[in-house]
Amino acid sequence: MSSVIINSESGRNFIQIERIEYEERHPSYHFAISINQTPFQGAMNIWIEAPAFKLFLEELAECEQTRRGEATLVSMSPDEFRLRIFNTHSKGDFALTYALRDYRGKFPPQLQGGFELDVSVFQQILRDFTELGYAHHHR
Repeated sequence: MSSVIINSESGRNFIQIERIEYEERHPSYHFAISINQTPFQGAMNIWIEAPAFKLFLEELAECEQTRRGEATLVSMSPDEFRLRIFNTHSKGDFALTYALRDYRGKFPPQLQGGFELDVSVFQQILRDFTELGYAHHHR
């Protein structure tokens, strides 16, 4: 299985996105999301439509190239998972925000937050996401 791990600048917090499967009939990805932002953590499985993932890759590539802008990844159930990677100022620094929510039940648990990224690994993050998106072609 392919995965992406995005670490915070401090190295104490991370988001891991692991591909479980790719659905050919309704082009979409099934991902396992794990988030650790000390002292909180959460994990669940979500679905993302293939066109939305492709758009996120394009936005992320633009961010990596220009050191500006933002890239947003949203699950098929929009309140379930959201990841936003964005430029914080003109020096080219980036941060991310996330929201993970289990919408089932009367009082749905949720985890949201964010952290600054280590921009020295931005290119690796882009490569890992690209591999995550195209790995289904190499089964």
